[in-house]
Amino acid sequence: MTKTLTNERIIELRTIDKTVHQLVGKEQEYGLSYDPKPYDEIETSIDSTIDDVLDTLSEKEKTVIVGRFFKRQTLKAIGREMGVTTEVIRQREAKALRKLRHPERINKLKKIARHFGFINEDERSTIERQRKQIDEDCQSWKERVEQRAKMREEFEQLLSPISHKLLFPELYQNV
Repeated sequence: MTKTLTNERIIELRTIDKTVHQLVGKEQEYGLSYDPKPYDEIETSIDSTIDDVLDTLSEKEKTVIVGRFFKRQTLKAIGREMGVTTEVIRQREAKALRKLRHPERINKLKKIARHFGFINEDERSTIERQRKQIDEDCQSWKERVEQRAKMREEFEQLLSPISHKLLFPELYQNV
């Protein structure tokens, strides 16, 4: 069964990407190492492949596809920009999608799609369980860090008068 690149799928992929970035942010928050270089290389590869495929379309078709799938514009909004009716935009979109489904183009897109998240339901549920576990672990670590910070603060408050007396005994001789 082949999957087509629908608006819903693009939104889903963007959600996955946001989740990854949120998790990376949590790693950095807890001082875990993060090297963005591999992700940048993957993103560059994906962008390059998408640009190559889109460059095979006419300028008008490319404008419609970019507007619909990357900018999430309506047919009406794209039509206003291009000065044509929504029906003309719909026809251009349909023609561009037919071209994008050509085996030569679709194979390029499938290659990056495999790397970028076209997965079946079993894999999706496994990833969801793993994501929840990571969220719980991150929350647990955050709670531990906050608890230790609070304990350190309380300890410093208790220790402060004692250490002050030890460091400056001459101030306390007459007391």
